[in-house]
Amino acid sequence: MISANQKVQTISELDPTQKKWKVLYPAYIDSTKKIDQGRAIPLKHCVENPTIQEMSEILQYLKIRHVIEPHKAYPKDWINPGRIRVQLLDDDSSKPLNEEVPNKKKLMMKMGELIPKLKSRVNAASSTTTSAKAGKSKKKNR
Repeated sequence: MISANQKVQTISELDPTQKKWKVLYPAYIDSTKKIDQGRAIPLKHCVENPTIQEMSEILQYLKIRHVIEPHKAYPKDWINPGRIRVQLLDDDSSKPLNEEVPNKKKLMMKMGELIPKLKSRVNAASSTTTSAKAGKSKKKNR
């Protein structure tokens, strides 16, 4: 999904136009959170415990410019640090840069759809089920 030569910006490189970009926290799309804990979209579009790295991978796949701010934290979820600034609109015309995700809510829903399909998620799920099957032993008849 990500090519090795793509670079992800960090907060030290933030310029004034990037300060106007939309901010996304993992809590916004976390299915383990309630609305009052920061979840921003319906549960059916959420994913369990998303990370900033997974969100960044999806943004790179969608070719959406973004900046990771690893030391910022959502006040309601300060244990899980990190946020992402995303450029959804053209600075000059205020038109969506990506027609597939014209606004922040659609982007969050798209992330919830694509994060479970990431290699890291698929491999982790398959290794968990494989180890669970290996741990079971057959019952001996006496």
